[in-house]
Amino acid sequence: MIITIARREILDTWRGGQVRLAGAILIGLLLLALAVGLQHQARADAARKTAQAEDTRIWLSQGKLNPHSAAHFGRYIFKPQGALAFVDEGVNPYAGSAVYLEAHVQTPSRARPADDAALLPVFGELTAALVLQLLVPLLIILVAFAGFSGERENGTFRQLLSVGVTRRALVLGKALGLSASLLAILVPVAVIGSAALLVSGHGAIDLLRLALMSVGYLLYFIAFAGITLAVSARAPSSRQALVVLLGFWLLSSLLLPRLAVDAANHLAPVPTVASFRKVLADDVRNGISGHDAEDARLSSVKAALFKQYGVSRIEDLPINFDGIALSEGERYGALVMDRRYGELWQQYQRQALVQRAFALLTPLLAVKPVSMALAGTDLTVQRDFTEQAERYRRQSIQLINDDYTVNGKLDQWTDDAGGPELWAKVPRFQYVEPSMQAALMPTLPDFALLVLWSGAALGLALWAIRRTSVEI
Repeated sequence: MIITIARREILDTWRGGQVRLAGAILIGLLLLALAVGLQHQARADAARKTAQAEDTRIWLSQGKLNPHSAAHFGRYIFKPQGALAFVDEGVNPYAGSAVYLEAHVQTPSRARPADDAALLPVFGELTAALVLQLLVPLLIILVAFAGFSGERENGTFRQLLSVGVTRRALVLGKALGLSASLLAILVPVAVIGSAALLVSGHGAIDLLRLALMSVGYLLYFIAFAGITLAVSARAPSSRQALVVLLGFWLLSSLLLPRLAVDAANHLAPVPTVASFRKVLADDVRNGISGHDAEDARLSSVKAALFKQYGVSRIEDLPINFDGIALSEGERYGALVMDRRYGELWQQYQRQALVQRAFALLTPLLAVKPVSMALAGTDLTVQRDFTEQAERYRRQSIQLINDDYTVNGKLDQWTDDAGGPELWAKVPRFQYVEPSMQAALMPTLPDFALLVLWSGAALGLALWAIRRTSVEI
């Protein structure tokens, strides 16, 4: 009986000219968004590879100069977009795609595409994720708002019950039919996404990511379908059901997400880039506690070296003390930056928790982090990239400082102790993306919220149909 009802729902949906037109337009937008996303990702990957190769060329062609000057000259590291960025750009346009590596300081990400936009879009760029998150729920409302109210208005609800169709079978059949129709929207994403991944050389892990993303969106659609059917069952008329559902869409898709962002910024504010850099500079220069300033730290290092080499002056050391001082500055700076950046990331995590609390009010805030995490474009990946870049910066600077300690001369900051042989010793940066487990672990609560939303929505529909009358 449930399957029979589902077939009837699919046929009725297909016969509706307006619904068929809206569905065709939506699928067209989805395919367009995927095509634009693939083209944008291809261009971005090509630009990243070109820029990284040019940065490497410039680094290796510096010629002979002081190693510390080369360390301050710095390098750029460019972030890959993520295998499924063509589906969901996530934080990529806003978090920065490049990190500048320089001695003594860890710099925030820069080169944000959003900064170059002439006019920042209200909803973001047209992406497949935007279509799936905002427009598909509208189609669900258009298709199913008269699911039960229309049956009552046409008099078929009483007829169905009179021939032995149970209310439970009616709800589950309509939900199944609606879900089957929605699969026609997810299929293009899955097919095109899989083909793009295979052509670009990605493996089974990324295909699994795409499959899990499709499951997450299906749960999201089921949640909207259940709510739509519940409202249709309880609304006095189809017109009132449509008004209520459109109000719910506006609230859950536009107003509550904006309110969640504002609440997160208020409850867990983050400093501006300028103020954050000032705090870092003050801590490195003066010491976090005020008792471990640079002079005090270097005095203890000098004493240890004098004892080790049996001398009383830094001029008598068999090594270049400037290199030792630079290494000590890097060591202490790392402690400061780990502390301050740790505090910054904790604030971002608090903001995520605030927004997750709002996901109890709207399923959109549950599906967004799942989609971004599986696309490899969420804040977790951004943090992982910046931390890998920082580890690379410290290793590279330490290699240069060690060479300067051995081959440099005290107080000779203009010498040319470094050369192409030293620059070539610095290894190339290779970013390693987080594993599937590392990407999914932070989003397990969000997946659980999607399951809760879909189950609760279907339960609400079952509860509503039991209490609806057979008449208008």
